Amino acid sequence: MAPIHLACSNGRLNLIQYIIELIPSSLELLHTKDGHTPFLIAVYFNQLEVIKYLISKKCNLSATDDEGSGAVHISVERGHLNVLKYLIDNNYCNPNATNHQDRTPLHVVVAAEQSQILEYLLEIKPSLLNNVQDKDYTLQITL
Repeated sequence: MAPIHLACSNGRLNLIQYIIELIPSSLELLHTKDGHTPFLIAVYFNQLEVIKYLISKKCNLSATDDEGSGAVHISVERGHLNVLKYLIDNNYCNPNATNHQDRTPLHVVVAAEQSQILEYLLEIKPSLLNNVQDKDYTLQITL
């Protein structure tokens, strides 16, 4: 793990700022194990202040890991409602994004059994239940 990734995972904002100032290209440095950028690492480890800083530095909000999961999928799977709300409420991610398995965040949230996140997603966008992109993954929920 590169120093920028370690700093992002631990929320070391002062160190992250220093690294990016010295080496601006580190903003998009991929972690070789899973393809996470510093932004995705910060999402994975629920480091909201780091996320805000990286966004202010114009990180790639569309970054995905080796499985095609972006920030929205990762925040849902990890149960980071605060991060998910920040990203969606500020239009930094698409709640209909699909990964390499054509799964949306709604599929991920059901599989991860994150009921609070499920309620939030359906509250902000009830049409997610009728996602026409659902190919073999029809999602039916009885409310």
